[in-house]
Amino acid sequence: MANGIPGPGVQTGSWVWLGPDVAKRDKEWLFMLNKIELDELAVAADNLVSGMSPDDNLLPLGLLDDFENFNLPNIRSKINGFIDQLYNGLGFFVWRGLPVQTWSQRRTYAAFLIIGKCFGDLRQQNANGHVLGNNCLIFPT
Repeated sequence: MANGIPGPGVQTGSWVWLGPDVAKRDKEWLFMLNKIELDELAVAADNLVSGMSPDDNLLPLGLLDDFENFNLPNIRSKINGFIDQLYNGLGFFVWRGLPVQTWSQRRTYAAFLIIGKCFGDLRQQNANGHVLGNNCLIFPT
């Protein structure tokens, strides 16, 4: 009790965990994109940016207006499982395998937007209105 105000009490549930404990259970939260998912995502990302001129630096969100027509059955199926993990499991997941070393920056950013859109409506991430906030592509040294 701080300043006479009762604390939240003991929290329980699958979303309550300690880092060292959950690190041992990586099969529950660490996933790799497989070739089928990567191919599906690459086609969707390429289609998304195909109407842009080479001089365009920003991906217009209007390009996602016909998102329901994107052919993403494997990606959407996997994401549906992740959504359950977010709400009823640990509350997070890590999805690896996007080939940022070989894909163009434009294709990679489009893929990030597509994955985000699969989770729901895109929202601005900062005062500048960016919906893809500060993605840092880390390359091995």
